[in-house]
Amino acid sequence: MGRPKKIEGQEETRERILQEAKRLFAEHGFHRTQLTEIARAVGVERPALFYYFKSKETLYAEVVRRLYQGLLEVGQAAVAEQPPIQEGVQRIPQRLSAFVLENRRLFGVVVGEMLEATSVGRQAAAEPVTALVDQVETFLRENAPAPIPPAAPVRAMMMQLFSSLLLKQALGDLGKSLWGERDSTFEFATILFEAMQRWSDESGD
Repeated sequence: MGRPKKIEGQEETRERILQEAKRLFAEHGFHRTQLTEIARAVGVERPALFYYFKSKETLYAEVVRRLYQGLLEVGQAAVAEQPPIQEGVQRIPQRLSAFVLENRRLFGVVVGEMLEATSVGRQAAAEPVTALVDQVETFLRENAPAPIPPAAPVRAMMMQLFSSLLLKQALGDLGKSLWGERDSTFEFATILFEAMQRWSDESGD
């Protein structure tokens, strides 16, 4: 069955499908959410979903891609403001943390699903996540007070921060118990940046 010619309201229907799928995946997870539920929430018959998405996996992958694209855009906006490096080290993680918190239920589902061997969402997230890490790393290297040696583990430090941020939300109440109630993302970012600067000082002679 091919995709129908564009008709008035088609894009609006696709967007409604994505919004309802996002809500239901966040509530029930990928495996427990049924296409019938999504179709009912949108107000269409189940077969109509296949005009827009080939399968539940395809629909879920697009929800994941859009989620991480949103995270990328938040990071891009923070970098584009060109804040002083010390301010940027805190501002960028804070903005990312706020976005993750706003979408914490869906991020919890997605991060958990990515740990599965047959993950559907992992590939969908790869491009925006890589682009985000690339841009933030470039910002840090280009704006650091002293040159950062190429071998400095900037990327590894950033991934420690991002993975900690996402895992805390994915674990829900357990994450709050382990990490604490207070959001210390920006403090962690500052500590990592200072460690990176010390690495630069010690390795740059």
